[in-house]
Amino acid sequence: MDWSPFDYVGPDHYREARTKDRYVEMLQPYLSTGKPVIVTECGMRTFLGAENSGALGFGVIDPNRFVLHSLPVIGRFVRSRLNGTYERDEAMQARELAETLDDLERAGVAGALLSTFSTPQAPIDDDPRYDLDMDSTSLVKSLPGGRRGTAYPDTPWEPKESFSVVARHFATH
Repeated sequence: MDWSPFDYVGPDHYREARTKDRYVEMLQPYLSTGKPVIVTECGMRTFLGAENSGALGFGVIDPNRFVLHSLPVIGRFVRSRLNGTYERDEAMQARELAETLDDLERAGVAGALLSTFSTPQAPIDDDPRYDLDMDSTSLVKSLPGGRRGTAYPDTPWEPKESFSVVARHFATH
């Protein structure tokens, strides 16, 4: 890509198991342009193994049920759910985001944007089959049914572990 007409270089750059050892090295073509590099999207999903499941960890929401749930009439009778059995792993998401932000800072990027703060259409659920938040890269868990958070009572979400990790990172850098 010819970045010359732009003031900044802005790649999406997700870290995962297959590229972890060369994550920073993969940024070199962008950094070598001489322009400030802002990673315009990075993040990690919130299920055990997401760090090994590909660049974005897509595929844990059952696509058929998701489409049926979005239809006007049928949607009331079909609930979106995950396509298998998954375990919530907020600690992994937090650890991966902390390492990603540290890697990007060491590489010399001018900035990094996390892919998602909140995903209201993917609420948390006590039943892991319906915990759509596991498929989200968000820093907060969206609460279902009009519930309000306890950490921030005026919001329809609760912070994940990654929320605090990201806040600490930017508070100290």
